[in-house]
Amino acid sequence: MTAWYLGGRTDVDELLLLCRWHHSRVHEGAWRIELDHTTGEVRVYRPNGEPYELGPSQPGKSRGMTHD
Repeated sequence: MTAWYLGGRTDVDELLLLCRWHHSRVHEGAWRIELDHTTGEVRVYRPNGEPYELGPSQPGKSRGMTHD
């Protein structure tokens, strides 16, 4: 996703709802979020570029989950 202030779109297809704390992590803490529009899958990356494993986001799908 490209932030709107960097020329990104502002329509619903480009939005991802975040609470205030997580929103600040993305903008001020250098975390990165990618949304796959074809599958709806969200990928999160730490400031050092390593992937952050999310828990299952859809019923019936299981993936490994790590806690920090």
